[in-house]
Amino acid sequence: MDAKHIIAELNELVEKNHDAANGFRNAVKKVHNHDLRNYLMEHVYLHNQFNSELQQEITFLGGTPRESKQHPATLYQAWMDLKTALSSDKEEAVLEECIRGDKNALHEYRYVLEENDVPEHVKFTVRKQMKKIESSLRNLERMEKHYD
Repeated sequence: MDAKHIIAELNELVEKNHDAANGFRNAVKKVHNHDLRNYLMEHVYLHNQFNSELQQEITFLGGTPRESKQHPATLYQAWMDLKTALSSDKEEAVLEECIRGDKNALHEYRYVLEENDVPEHVKFTVRKQMKKIESSLRNLERMEKHYD
């Protein structure tokens, strides 16, 4: 895989993390539980941190971090708005969407790791972030069971 392809894949992860940060930010507005709100806000900051790290990798590889498109996040936000409006348990509906988002993110991260010729420093960053997303997913699933 050439550097341009790696940069493109990393820019995709930047976009996914931007969408995730927006999704978690929107989720905070939908829930009433103070602890859950704090947990979700921590994830806004976490995904912003992921983006900073990925953008550094892109720059190191000689690329330019892509500006966010905003469209997928807007569509995702509209879906979350509809789902939570129709749900009697806002917290559970939000958690289900956060779980879905983390599962999708893991799929994207695994794809990058499966590519050939990805530099070790990039793999290290991607693995580190992936482990944090896996941990987040486990925590979200535990919280979601609480609301069942």
